[in-house]
Amino acid sequence: MKLNTIVNFLNEELKVDEFKNLDISMNGLQVENLGQSVEKICFAVDACADTIEQAVEEGADLLVVHHGLFWGKPIPLVRSHYNRIKALLDGNLALYACHLPLDAHPKYGNNVQIARALGLFEIKPFLNNIGCKGILEEDMSCTQIARIISGQSSGLAECILPFGTENIKTVGICSGAASMDVGEAIKVGLDAYITGDCRHEIYHTCKEEQMNLISLGHYCTETFGVKALKQLIETEFKTETSFIDIPVQL
Repeated sequence: MKLNTIVNFLNEELKVDEFKNLDISMNGLQVENLGQSVEKICFAVDACADTIEQAVEEGADLLVVHHGLFWGKPIPLVRSHYNRIKALLDGNLALYACHLPLDAHPKYGNNVQIARALGLFEIKPFLNNIGCKGILEEDMSCTQIARIISGQSSGLAECILPFGTENIKTVGICSGAASMDVGEAIKVGLDAYITGDCRHEIYHTCKEEQMNLISLGHYCTETFGVKALKQLIETEFKTETSFIDIPVQL
């Protein structure tokens, strides 16, 4: 299979062009491989050295990640950045990255996949269409919600601020580094807000506003989208795939 066939499919499905002015990530193909053919594809959250090394060991031709190597400005090819690029080239491994388009995707995105894991209904866009919100079929506690999400991912870094109602019905979700956006969840009257990172600054806000915040780690909340994308590509192209799990406890 040709590399550009998969790249074009991903670009169109994830609508990466629509995020050019919103996302500093270089979404799309970041590194090509010699020959530009693909037999096996690995999926992961981060394009770190460990991920690249494992993908090469598995004989992958393409690595698809949420966090790529380029973020809006030129980066000198030195130290860890050089080593990552060199490992990709030496391993003849192409790299495709998809950041906000994968967070926001209404079917395969991190946030909607978390919503589905929780069984939310009436799922609607939230936080400038990057996150989503919905209603639980049955009331849950913060701990119950955290257990469901963490049971489907590693890299858990749990921080729960249980300052709101014990019986949670309405939930907002925005994966990754979005704890500072809890104010939007408060503004629209949600019972709980789920995100990845937890910033010190929001502790007193949640306490004073009587808001539940469930922070489960940046990595944990962003495994959902790449896993969904893996399943899509496996089904669409009948090609061999794998998910590389390199947990980060933050």
